Amino acid sequence: MEANNIITIAGGTYGDVKKALKQWLRIYSNDLPEDFQLQMFKNGQRQQIIKADDRLDNEKFFYLVNYLKYPENINYKVIVDGFTIGKLFPQLLDRQIQVYVSETDSSGDNVLVVTAGNEKFKIGFDNTICSADDRRTYAPPSLILADLGNPEIIKSSKSANILKQKKNGFEAAASRNKLLLYLAIGFVSLSFLTVNTYREFSVQLTFVLGLGLVAWFFTDYEMLQYDKLFSYCLLAAIGLAVYGYWIEGKNHMVDHKLVKFGTLYPVVFLGTQKPLRLIFLRLFSAEPTTEKHFTAFWQPLYIFFLVILPMITIILLTV
Repeated sequence: MEANNIITIAGGTYGDVKKALKQWLRIYSNDLPEDFQLQMFKNGQRQQIIKADDRLDNEKFFYLVNYLKYPENINYKVIVDGFTIGKLFPQLLDRQIQVYVSETDSSGDNVLVVTAGNEKFKIGFDNTICSADDRRTYAPPSLILADLGNPEIIKSSKSANILKQKKNGFEAAASRNKLLLYLAIGFVSLSFLTVNTYREFSVQLTFVLGLGLVAWFFTDYEMLQYDKLFSYCLLAAIGLAVYGYWIEGKNHMVDHKLVKFGTLYPVVFLGTQKPLRLIFLRLFSAEPTTEKHFTAFWQPLYIFFLVILPMITIILLTV
């Protein structure tokens, strides 16, 4: 059997060992790949075999062996042996090693390692290594994982946390989107009710609504990252443009430039923001933002184009 990130556990119940594995995954979920997983096999009465993801490095593998020996809030007495290929220290490089915790050690912050040539080392969790005096000899497990049947897959909670964060992010953005649409409907309704009696107020209100929508779209960049919410915003902007066209046709006494500027600006802004965002996303593999604190050199450039291009376009349309 290829001894790469294999752990044998004797003495603990299946349920206790599984619980310990889940605890370890929760502790280190932020340091593991999103699709990281552990395979857990039964190997007789109170004996389990763990096959860790091959991407698990030596350091975290040592942590895992140590944690399975002394997990939090689990009282059991087990023998834990890990088998992998040394990569962390020159003394262990590309050598088959067996990893375990000394029964006489009380510090709990180290593991012992014995190589296939029976050289013994003590590895501290402060990234130190020294020779060790122990009677254990290298004894790799003589089994084939395929003969143990189908394993139980224990996954990192990181992917679940990411999905939850994405869901929460969408729900928050959807709530803001709904508020935006309600406000827009309220402003348009008030403008419509006053278009005959208070013409100037109605026009100014429509103009303010257009600028307000653009300001909201500019600051709430996260909302526009969701295609569904972007579509709602675009429909609202188109609706405002149609309403502005109606106002112009209804009353020739209104300031046409003011109405056109205010009602077309949101459509022009969104028509620029979407392709511009996709271009920067493709070029730099990261979502562009409009935050004040820049995390990438190209973000100010994105903001510059996002401000200038719609402004130039709307000026050309209203001259």
